[in-house]
Amino acid sequence: MRVDVLFGIQQLTPHDVQGRVVAMIDVLRASTTIAVGLANGARTIIPMESSDDAVTRSKQFERASVLLAGERRMLRMDGFDLGNSPVEHTREAVEGKTVLLTTTNGTKALLAVQGARDVVVASYVNLTAVCAMLRAAIRGGADITIVCAEPDPPYNRVLLSQVLAGTVADQELALRHPDWYASRGVTLRLGVTARHVDTATRTVELADGEVLAYDELVLATGSRPFVPPVPGADLPGVHVFRTRADARAIMAAASGARRSVVIGGGLLGLEAARALREHGTHTTVVHLADTLMEQQLDAPAASLLERALRDLRVHVRTSARTEALAGDGRVESVVLEGGEELPADLVVIAAGIVPEVDLARTAGLETARGVLVDDGLRTSAPGVRAVGECAEHRGMTYGLWSPLLEQARAVGASLAGGPAAFLGSVPATTLKVAGIELFCCGRVSASERDEEVLALDSRRRRYRRLLVHDDGRLAGAILLGDLRDARALRELLRDGDEVPAALLGGLDAPPTDLGPADANVCSCQGVTRGEIVQAIRDRALTTVEQVAEHTRASTGCGGCRPDIAALLAAIREESAA
Repeated sequence: MRVDVLFGIQQLTPHDVQGRVVAMIDVLRASTTIAVGLANGARTIIPMESSDDAVTRSKQFERASVLLAGERRMLRMDGFDLGNSPVEHTREAVEGKTVLLTTTNGTKALLAVQGARDVVVASYVNLTAVCAMLRAAIRGGADITIVCAEPDPPYNRVLLSQVLAGTVADQELALRHPDWYASRGVTLRLGVTARHVDTATRTVELADGEVLAYDELVLATGSRPFVPPVPGADLPGVHVFRTRADARAIMAAASGARRSVVIGGGLLGLEAARALREHGTHTTVVHLADTLMEQQLDAPAASLLERALRDLRVHVRTSARTEALAGDGRVESVVLEGGEELPADLVVIAAGIVPEVDLARTAGLETARGVLVDDGLRTSAPGVRAVGECAEHRGMTYGLWSPLLEQARAVGASLAGGPAAFLGSVPATTLKVAGIELFCCGRVSASERDEEVLALDSRRRRYRRLLVHDDGRLAGAILLGDLRDARALRELLRDGDEVPAALLGGLDAPPTDLGPADANVCSCQGVTRGEIVQAIRDRALTTVEQVAEHTRASTGCGGCRPDIAALLAAIREESAA
């Protein structure tokens, strides 16, 4: 068991925290390990050798989180080096409600546990991150009910594209066996929607008439696919791609289809297009913008990606507006602006998502694009939180795995009685599209004060572009084909540090060091470098997919895929030497 924490909203100097509490973890219940979370997102693992003792694996951090003794607010300071003050031991306090960590320099860290409450999670779609929230809330002793419109228990939505392509079996999507929930007092109400929330009486009315009382309500209603308002969008043969049921329906339709059209050239659309091509259909992508994935890629990177798709015999039509879907009784063609028709007996719409806020809005909660939340993910109604794609935090809604997982962990810690906050997230994602590894973070468009560091090898389909502020800090990055520096660039953007000269080299610059054996390679699943290396050697693993199967690393956001690939390459070279 590992406990993760999010910290920090305000700056302090090191002098402000002498002799005061310097870290806080949400819950500790008979743990075998504790994961101490720092403000910059780093983690250090503390294995519990006994109920009284813990020893850290020493690691250097530039930024630690601070909770002033006796106060219920979190602060952040710069310059405090936790690596020089490893945890020396722990001591349990009165009735197991708190645990005290003492570092070698005498600094104290307090761990808090609070009592049980009833929690209802209203979810139209199964968010993988809900399980992270549940783990923390369960440790806090809460009675939990999950209300979900889908008939399946929570599953890994990130893998749906691989299910569609046939590389992952449908049964591999499940996050936990239903017995896992039952054994922990989690009640699953599947295949039923929440019809109304009464925040005054703290009740949730379900579509079947049942009324659930709650102490705390978490809205994890996610989002729904955006369907362009064009004639024929409701014809048989037209599908959206969002849920497990959608993937199953598309797979069934693809088995008898000859020509397919995917509307939308974002990540999900391109993954669907490649999967449909694998099923043997003549596949065309229709995209409104003039380049693919315009929210993440600049023109050169998008051009390389389009070439890769064409090599897979996926046709691409950019700057193309869909006017209508036509057919007699079922879809037969996609009509473009100007009158051109693309024959199609299968159409997949992947044109974006819209936060699902209807339940929140009818309950009287404040909404904009999403359900408005503060840093604690609290809505405008007492006892109601929102997490995931339905939540709008500081004007931002998120659709990527990593920030949603951060939100879920923060809500879980809060429900369990510990202080926690979500302070926003650095936009960064690692993808594999059309067989090409891709990483992007930060801004795509350069400002007048940015310098661009570019390297391109179209023959090997490698591209590297860094946007660097005039003060030397990273503003954005795109890596295509070679992602060895993705982790280092993500951390630079998050921490606001100056880009070192070693990262300003070309495509053949040496990769950055992946860190020690206890370095956390997969933060989503909590898998260390040492655990991955051991699995590779013990089981003779040779691919990232095999490592994922045996360790679960890379099955979250996928951001650690290049790190795992680098470890595989290093071990191959070591074995060949």
